[in-house]
Amino acid sequence: MLGAFEEYLVVLTNEFRLVFQVILWPIVIVGFIANVGVLYRICCVNNTNFKPFYRCSLISMALADLFLLGSSGINILSMIHHRILLWNLSDLSCIIIPYIQTIAVLVASLTLGGIAIDRYVAIKSKYLLSKGPSWILTFGIIFFIWTISAGAAYPVLNIYTPQKLLVINNSTSYTGEHFTTTYTHVLWATRARREHLLATKYFACSCDRCKDPTELNSNIGTLKCPCGPGLILAKDPLDINSEWSCNSCPGVLTSMEVHQLTERLGEEVENAMTTAKATVLSDLLSRLSILLHPGHQHCIAVSHSLIQLLSPEDPKKLELCKHILNTTSILDPYGTRLALYTAVALRELASCSSKDKKLHLERAIYLLKHEPPHSPGDELRKLIEIQLSK
Repeated sequence: MLGAFEEYLVVLTNEFRLVFQVILWPIVIVGFIANVGVLYRICCVNNTNFKPFYRCSLISMALADLFLLGSSGINILSMIHHRILLWNLSDLSCIIIPYIQTIAVLVASLTLGGIAIDRYVAIKSKYLLSKGPSWILTFGIIFFIWTISAGAAYPVLNIYTPQKLLVINNSTSYTGEHFTTTYTHVLWATRARREHLLATKYFACSCDRCKDPTELNSNIGTLKCPCGPGLILAKDPLDINSEWSCNSCPGVLTSMEVHQLTERLGEEVENAMTTAKATVLSDLLSRLSILLHPGHQHCIAVSHSLIQLLSPEDPKKLELCKHILNTTSILDPYGTRLALYTAVALRELASCSSKDKKLHLERAIYLLKHEPPHSPGDELRKLIEIQLSK
């Protein structure tokens, strides 16, 4: 999920929203009533003076106006209903509404073109008023107009991709809630974080993440059970001597056994990092994946180094990038601690996916925009900006 500070977004005042709705609602209502009235007049009131083409053109224009009024009215009114100017409808409507709007505009334009041609023919000399396209030809023309409009508008379906955005408002005061921060490495598991805090800050943390065996579903300290689908989690994460049990079988490990296994694997990870070879890291990750959850801190650490060595064509690279970004989005959703770490993963992901390449690179630049001048993060941001401009 992306995050943005409210100060960088368009915020509508209550007065503006009120005035805008006072102006827009009458336009939508009058437009709806008028176009429904046109449809009723043409379809339900018999009048032989109206030629087939004239009747069908009016019906086509009225339907196009109704589509445009309905889609645009719902869209705009839903947006100004909230303080922040953001898309507030469903993900599907984000794709469908622009498509309907485009069809309506094209239909109206083509129908007007047909009317203009009909008027030109009408003012020619020796043109009888009773002449004009037959009903069959008229239906064919209108059907052609709607069909070609729907076809021409089809690319619009692939233009917009809905994205969830978390709006951060630093000026908001949350009465009764605690503001939290971290004094340890975000990608450490609970035991390592709590031991570090106790040794350096002299307190035992009991935040929501520390109390949760899955660490907010990141599973950064979770082990795999030999039984297959089971995951081994601490029964009481706040107790350093707590047993670890499988959630699918009766298997149990002592706290010391888990600690010794994690420490031994950590040493292997450190040794492998010194070589920085794709084959070594890939082999280590395969062995780690047998014992550890894919989101475990050791797997994430190896994966982050490995994605920078793998070819963009390697399907494993795309999978690892998504694993890393899923973890960072849970543990550091605002990019306050892992901005550079996440930006590197986004850049590598952009090299794998041409569809969302621009989106990933822009997100990486956004995360790095507050990095100090000439720092590694600032240098990476400049590099990504150059890459994005090409």
